[in-house]
Order: sequence, then structure tokens, then C-alpha cells
Amino acid sequence: LFLQVQFNKTGKLLVTASSDRTASLWNPDTGDRLQTLEGHIDEIFSAAFNDKGDKIITGRCGSKQKFTTSS
Repeated sequence: LFLQVQFNKTGKLLVTASSDRTASLWNPDTGDRLQTLEGHIDEIFSAAFNDKGDKIITGRCGSKQKFTTSS
């Protein structure tokens, strides 16, 4: 179950936050999952790109993690 979906500034990447404790990076044109980001111990409630678009910040209640994208 996706809890949040966000496009990057160019609209060429999409990040999802999920109840399965992962965030995923997607190609919105093809629907292909490009990368699965793991590391949270509970549901991820939010995911966002930084201003440069080279990092994804994910969060759950009381915790944050940063991941570098594969863009």
C-alpha cells in the first residue's frame, strides 16, 4: 500500500512511500521500478526529493533516513 507518491521537479522520476517499509523509485513513463530503498523498521509515511533531486528523504513516526538516488 502506497502511503505517499511524489514526482521530482522534472517529472521524470517518482518516489513512493509504502506500508511494506520500503520506498521505491519509479519511471512514471514506463511504470518500471528503478530501485527499492530499504532500511526502515516500520511503515514509511512520507518520501520526498531534495531540491537538487539527487537524494530522497523518507520518514516514519519519530525517524528519518536519507537515500541517494540512482538518477
